[in-house]
Amino acid sequence: MHPERFIKSSLILVLALTIRNEAVQAQAGAVRVFGWDLSETVGSLEALDANQASVRDEDGSSSNIMSSDIAFMEFIGSLSASARSKAIEPGMLILNDGTRFTGWPESTSDELLWLNWWCGTVEPDTDQIVSINRFDTKQPDTATSDDIVRLRNKDRVTGLVMGIGSIVTIDTSESTTLEIPIDRIDSIALVNPVRESAGTIMWLPPGDKVRIEEYLYGPGTGLMTSGREPLQPGNILAIAPDANRIVPLSSCDSAVETLDDMIRYQLPEPEISSGNWSLDAAPIEIRGPLRVVWNLPERDMGFVATMTIPHQYRRLGSVDIVIRDGSRSVLEHTLDARNPSVDVAVNIRSDRLVMELDEGKSGPLQDVVRVDRGLLLRSSP
Repeated sequence: MHPERFIKSSLILVLALTIRNEAVQAQAGAVRVFGWDLSETVGSLEALDANQASVRDEDGSSSNIMSSDIAFMEFIGSLSASARSKAIEPGMLILNDGTRFTGWPESTSDELLWLNWWCGTVEPDTDQIVSINRFDTKQPDTATSDDIVRLRNKDRVTGLVMGIGSIVTIDTSESTTLEIPIDRIDSIALVNPVRESAGTIMWLPPGDKVRIEEYLYGPGTGLMTSGREPLQPGNILAIAPDANRIVPLSSCDSAVETLDDMIRYQLPEPEISSGNWSLDAAPIEIRGPLRVVWNLPERDMGFVATMTIPHQYRRLGSVDIVIRDGSRSVLEHTLDARNPSVDVAVNIRSDRLVMELDEGKSGPLQDVVRVDRGLLLRSSP
């Protein structure tokens, strides 16, 4: 075996073993199931396949939920990013169907072979690739008019990438053809049309987002899919049976406004956390008092989220929250040190979601709220 191939294969084995070992410590089988009707079922997952899920609650009664009724399922006590942070940092391959795979490229091949800790070898065509980051899980530059190849020495080459393997061939913007060893490259971004995620999508702790078709879960076996090793619940962040009906709030355009009868000379924009998040729902930090207005992709959507005052702001933070469907109030709640968090599940009939953060009893100091797992649910496929 080529020495470099042996080293990279060993690194993937280390990452996989780290994830599996820490999964044993995660709370096995505990799930939170959200329906398209905004219902929530919490309990222990007893069975799951492409047709339905069976969940047993703390009282011992079971609920059978059809997959067509499930918006998404979160696995409670999964590893989140801990396994990745304690293991060797991998790179990231992102495809134009929305899937992404941590791992490394196999540089001894004439075609791109991407080594992933769970899927094994991923062999995408060049026209399927959105980006490759060899040493980080962050998405590199977004290619708009030309493909972008960024080298290890920080040089940047633009043009049309003709092939990716151990050698990357690019017809440059200067009308020359370059052949660059992939070992000299940091990242590649390609101009390929991106499609919405469709079908059943699963999010995994290192940052992976994979499509699954036939699958079966049992408490003693884990989640089994065709041709892949079974996954234990601690290795799964979330599953969405119909992923194209879920829209992360962090992907929607927003605008900030002052509250009525209030003067504020600076209006900070909502801060969206970087990285790869379960259900693609990046946390959003909002610094009140102010109003945030999101333009939604369509009317009649469900909105689910958890709104929290972060720990570092709880001593003085006190925030009166109003969520509006256009101008109509659908939720009012006060967050403070004693009650720092609230779960939100409301229907938005208009195409505008409005969130108002006003000062509470403690005044405007530290009126910071984080929106976790903010998701919009389409009412129909």
